[in-house]
Amino acid sequence: DLIPSMVIRQVESQDFEEMAELYSKFFPEHDKFSGDVDKILSYLQNQSNSHACFVSKDKHKLLAVTFVVRLGENKNGSHKRWRFRHFAYKDEKAAIELLGAVEAYIKEQSNTVKIELNIAQTEKGFEFYAANGYSKEGELLNHFRWGEVCFVLGKSIE
Repeated sequence: DLIPSMVIRQVESQDFEEMAELYSKFFPEHDKFSGDVDKILSYLQNQSNSHACFVSKDKHKLLAVTFVVRLGENKNGSHKRWRFRHFAYKDEKAAIELLGAVEAYIKEQSNTVKIELNIAQTEKGFEFYAANGYSKEGELLNHFRWGEVCFVLGKSIE
């Protein structure tokens, strides 16, 4: 069941300022979310024009957010690949509920799906994804920042 008074929905224009604040706190090392707030807001708005974005909110605040990017599909469209981009949260229960809702949204798009995401070793969330069925499928050295490992996580759903 949802957290009382919580809703999961696609992003709306009034969400961007809270998103910028959440992202700058959740990803302190991330280049896109440090510095000028107007630059961050512009980036988020541009991303939402290109990709689906889902938020989890209660009456007063944003609890979790993610962009959902379709990477590709097989010849007949029965299998599609997706990526979570910038999955961030204030509340782990809200994050689990958002994750489930977004996985259901993705699953509606084809018979089978593969969901991927990249997470830097310095970012929160590795244990969260592991506890929710995501497996480490690779490591990328010096991917986001020099000297840092980025993990490729994935989950297949049929």
